[in-house]
Amino acid sequence: MIGANGQVLPEGFIGELTIRSDSLLSSYYNRPDLTPKVLKDDWYWSEDLGFVLDGEVYVVGRKKDLIIVAGENIYPQDVEEIVSAHPEIHDGRVVAFGSYDGELGTEEIVVVAEVKGESDLLDAEGIERELRNAIVGELGVVARRIYLKPPKWMVKSTAGKPARSTTREKLIAEHQELQAKPTGAGL
Repeated sequence: MIGANGQVLPEGFIGELTIRSDSLLSSYYNRPDLTPKVLKDDWYWSEDLGFVLDGEVYVVGRKKDLIIVAGENIYPQDVEEIVSAHPEIHDGRVVAFGSYDGELGTEEIVVVAEVKGESDLLDAEGIERELRNAIVGELGVVARRIYLKPPKWMVKSTAGKPARSTTREKLIAEHQELQAKPTGAGL
């Protein structure tokens, strides 16, 4: 595993998974622009985050999904696990991602979660408060935006898991406040 500054990390530390092999690709087909981003000094930089422990490799997420709040790395899977543990949230139907806030100069955590039943939306404010408290209690950061959705709202992959990027796009399309502001907005 390789750290943010290019250093090889010891066992147990999370970094980017790099791969070298005799049968490694030499370039992306018809995408010469992508090749130098992932192939460096005969190593393939996977953009997967993981760690090595007792000689075993564990993949924990994707580099592009990492949420950086005031310089602190937050793994969306950690937020999703906390939110999924709530009794009114459908287990495994949670997506967390970062959204850049120009006024704060950092990303903020955005969470979208399906409730188990439509009637759970009647107590949305209480559930959101409990979720915020749980996230702060376990991770020490605030989820600024939490969106509770009815059952079957989440976009799923062919494997039946929430599709993070597609769900994010759907949420942004429904909520104007999440849409990127043009440069100079509000001036």
